[in-house]
Amino acid sequence: MENSNEAQQSKNNTEHTNVELIYNYTESLLKARSDTITQLNGKLSTFLGFGGLLLRFSADLPDCSTPLDIPGFYFSSCLLLKIVACVLSAASVCLSAMGLTAKEKGSVVSPDKLMNKWFRKADVRCRSFIINTWRGTIEEFENLGKKKARQLNLAIYLLAIAIIVFAMDIAVASYFKNFR
Repeated sequence: MENSNEAQQSKNNTEHTNVELIYNYTESLLKARSDTITQLNGKLSTFLGFGGLLLRFSADLPDCSTPLDIPGFYFSSCLLLKIVACVLSAASVCLSAMGLTAKEKGSVVSPDKLMNKWFRKADVRCRSFIINTWRGTIEEFENLGKKKARQLNLAIYLLAIAIIVFAMDIAVASYFKNFR
């Protein structure tokens, strides 16, 4: 009889250990995905600030230099560069802001539901239920993280191009300033 109890207890421990291992892994994966989103939000906030500063500085760029004579248009080259720098900076700010907007971050099981429905169930079944709930949340986090990463990358590219245009405007204005 003792061997039978040991065998049953060993079987229960093995199942429990596997579920506990999966539970712990899923919990750490969920935390890692949540931390990734938090880090992306921090980076988006930083580039939102950089984009705003560049937009402010772009507004003060010189806008007078030699005119460009394009059929149907008459633009100052520096004015055109200033407009492009401002538009790119504004686009970067918008993308960063869109990436920071509040989004639903997955579903979790309420403690009330666990207490009411799962309190008397076996630990293995309860953990399995929580794991299944977290699987959907992890997938939502992964999709949200990918979307935020794409928005961040695009905001960075736009900001980098805006900085190049910013520098071009300064160079063109400096060059033509010497000929006046």
